[in-house]
Amino acid sequence: MSMSAAKVIQDLLALGVQVKDAWTKSGKDWPEFLNSFEFKQLQSSVSAVVASLGPPSLQSALSAVQQKEINLLAGRSILSLSVDELTQFHALSDVEHQLVMKLLKAPDQRTFLTVLVEDVLPVLVKVGKIVVPLLL
Repeated sequence: MSMSAAKVIQDLLALGVQVKDAWTKSGKDWPEFLNSFEFKQLQSSVSAVVASLGPPSLQSALSAVQQKEINLLAGRSILSLSVDELTQFHALSDVEHQLVMKLLKAPDQRTFLTVLVEDVLPVLVKVGKIVVPLLL
């Protein structure tokens, strides 16, 4: 059984923050950080979370996000959504884009973490508090 979409988003956010925090505190550039002692200290917990966030969980979260978009539209066009609904739809769309365009295409753990920290994390920080409650 794959984890809930809300849990996937929360885990991505937590993992991204954890890795970015260690990277920032290391004072190293990204490639150097990935080969550093600081990264090795995180490696086992990072690997466990990355494994749990594999393609099945990401795909399942993606499907939940897409279903939530359909439910939000309820047969209407985007133009007829209220401001609140537009904000929610935009947040869902942002998460959908990050899952499809970025994370599902990452071929290995290093690429996944790079994409997570550099691209996905800033989006999740911005829209996570909107999207997670919608997915619960």
